[in-house]
Amino acid sequence: MKPSRNDPCPCGSGKKYKACCQARERARAQTRRLMGAAEFDAAEAEWQGAARQAPFWEADVVPVFGGLRDDPDSALALVMVAAAGYIPYSDVLSQRPGSAEERARQVARGVMGAGRELGLLPERLHVRDEALAAALGAELAPRGIEVRVAPLPGLDEALTSTIEHFGAPGTAILARPHTWRETEAPAADLAELHAAAAAFYRAEPWAYFGEMPLLLAYPGGETWAACTMGSAGMEYGIAMYADPEELEMLLESDPDAPPGELLDRQVHPGLTVDFNPRHELSPAMRREVSSAGWQVAAEEAYPLLTGMRLAERRVTAHHVRLAAGALRAVAAAADAGADGRWTDPATGITVGMPDPGPLFGDDDEEEYGPLPWPPFTRARPICAEGPRANPHAALDYLAEPSPALVLAEEERLQRYRGWLDGQKLSKAARERRLRTAREWTELLAVDERIPAGAATEYDLRYFIYHWLPGGAPLTVLRDVPACVRSLCGWLEAHEGIRYPFAEAVVAELEQMVRDDGGPMDSLLISWAPRLMKDLDGRLLLPRAEVADGDLDWPPIQIPDVAVLRRELRRRVLLWHDEAVRAGTTDPADLGAELRRRQTEWETAPHPVAGGQTPEDRVRENLRELEETFAHMVRQGLRLPRPA
Repeated sequence: MKPSRNDPCPCGSGKKYKACCQARERARAQTRRLMGAAEFDAAEAEWQGAARQAPFWEADVVPVFGGLRDDPDSALALVMVAAAGYIPYSDVLSQRPGSAEERARQVARGVMGAGRELGLLPERLHVRDEALAAALGAELAPRGIEVRVAPLPGLDEALTSTIEHFGAPGTAILARPHTWRETEAPAADLAELHAAAAAFYRAEPWAYFGEMPLLLAYPGGETWAACTMGSAGMEYGIAMYADPEELEMLLESDPDAPPGELLDRQVHPGLTVDFNPRHELSPAMRREVSSAGWQVAAEEAYPLLTGMRLAERRVTAHHVRLAAGALRAVAAAADAGADGRWTDPATGITVGMPDPGPLFGDDDEEEYGPLPWPPFTRARPICAEGPRANPHAALDYLAEPSPALVLAEEERLQRYRGWLDGQKLSKAARERRLRTAREWTELLAVDERIPAGAATEYDLRYFIYHWLPGGAPLTVLRDVPACVRSLCGWLEAHEGIRYPFAEAVVAELEQMVRDDGGPMDSLLISWAPRLMKDLDGRLLLPRAEVADGDLDWPPIQIPDVAVLRRELRRRVLLWHDEAVRAGTTDPADLGAELRRRQTEWETAPHPVAGGQTPEDRVRENLRELEETFAHMVRQGLRLPRPA
């Protein structure tokens, strides 16, 4: 007999039928009516048969990033059981479990519910962590179910797609505790997290480090990349990444890019601690902090811990300890005026500050593996051609950005948009091509200050392998060859600008992707840190040494030296093209010719240098830097917190 709304649910949960299985059974009945009884019954029999043959089941209870609008104390969690890729049981909890025992009770209930659906129980159940396995073991062992800790590939795919329905795209990879209790961290660890956060906030390490990438080496061998937040005066805290390259991607990305784009590109775990006003905490969390008496630096400085791509799918006690240690060590390093590698005596964490250049070490084969690009064996023309090409226009806008240049290139972009509208393309393909052209326009007109008619092979390689991976959507990265060919073909046919190098660069990319066998978007992102070494090998960059001496261009340049450096970068490309068109195509001969020309330029008086040589101005720039840094060290200067 069918139970009434207020009867105990037949599933044995102890809840009333209306609060448990009634909605699920109504949905099943409605789906059966829509599909037709015969088709529905056949499909159900097929998946249930496969699920019954599964050698093991997978189960978990996972927080959902969000709550119920009319209940500020609610915090959703999803209980799900998988068998052979099918989901015989799922349920949404309005309150997240606060301990391993509570998680175990919900998982056990889910396993029993799946068992009633399939008519049997599994011999083996896979769960995500040891604490859950231990709590479940005692309850399920009498039923003959062995509980193991193992990956949950079938369940994870279903969890991701389901959780996305509860929030904005990307929220399936986010985890933030609604209460500190649900991290299952001991009270002492939570007290230390708050004390460390208060010390961090008072120390203002963002004023010392800015957005400098840091490497944190924990005593147990775990390492995380990190950077402080706060130098822009908007959000204070610390961001931590298990993969240093993902931190580099974040630091170099377009600040106006939608947050979802950056989350999509992150594939390894990350943690952030940021500071928030008390009223932005959940009511339950406010009660926890007040009851425990944990330290807080200010009314607007309550710490919140957020995880990204966590393997556990929730913030755990281990993450609490990692964050507390990072807050302590980075604050102490700033207070100590640390430089290079410095070990915090209190936590044992070593804070590494990289030298200028590639993140956390040299861009060498030991760090990144061999370069994916083919060897540079013969030089070819690298400057634009055609009736409206003007390579030397790259020297026209060195000192100041040009609004007229930006406007002209924006008008060119609008002409391309109009042409695209007339092509037989899907809306998505048209948007990818337009986004690519927009990025190309921004790189040239805003960042490099050159018109499209002055672009070179250097610019195209930098665009494909560095600029786009740093900010374009993954959909664009997957379609780079078609997008670049479309833009270059239009420039040649309609604008009188031809890039003689473009097809070879794009074909080379396609061959590299075929050779590797991986997806183009992830390969472009992984290749980006190695690009500068390849460009240097292709003789597309100035020599680092000034006038063949023991002097390098300074990492921080005064205005006139910055203009000289920008001019040298462009002149090297023009010299490269002139030499190749004159017949010098052997890399060794071309390299010698470029070194000769650079030395002549650096040792000749230059009007930007006030009649001095570029070499003279570089020496003065370096002396000024040394004096400035020495003064700062003597005075113990700190930048004030931005208003």
